[in-house]
Amino acid sequence: MLDIDLGIMKLATNITQLAFNYTEYSQQTPMVQLRDGYVQFEINDVSANFGFDYEYITDPPYLADIGDTQVDMKHYDLKANISTFYHDDHDVYFNMSGVSLGVDRFHIDMEGYSDFSLVLSKLFNDVVYLISSKVQATIGSALNDKLVPLINKVIDSIPS
Repeated sequence: MLDIDLGIMKLATNITQLAFNYTEYSQQTPMVQLRDGYVQFEINDVSANFGFDYEYITDPPYLADIGDTQVDMKHYDLKANISTFYHDDHDVYFNMSGVSLGVDRFHIDMEGYSDFSLVLSKLFNDVVYLISSKVQATIGSALNDKLVPLINKVIDSIPS
């Protein structure tokens, strides 16, 4: 159960019965390749479909629904170059570059008792379509800017 305070109303949600219906994996290249000075991690052409049951209600009770959702994701690709190196012969550092992410199709289908589930399905799909290209383009730099310093901080905290 997840309760969210939206200011003008509260939203109580619950997700149950999460289940994968199918996953497909069609890797054409090795997932991990040792390169000169770095490791290339690559996942190609992963597709999945999963579903879950949902329920939500607002307080005051303007909106409420119970139903099930199917999420369909086709042709997911992820690629990253990862390297570690020593600095001053004793400090280990981690670096990640060349991060790319791609999804050809991402579709959410909500089927509930309320007609509002149709509105939410359309809204989610439109929002995903509008922002997916921006997210895919910036995910590499965001991961590099946020995750790499965090990993280096964790590595630095390990006593040598």
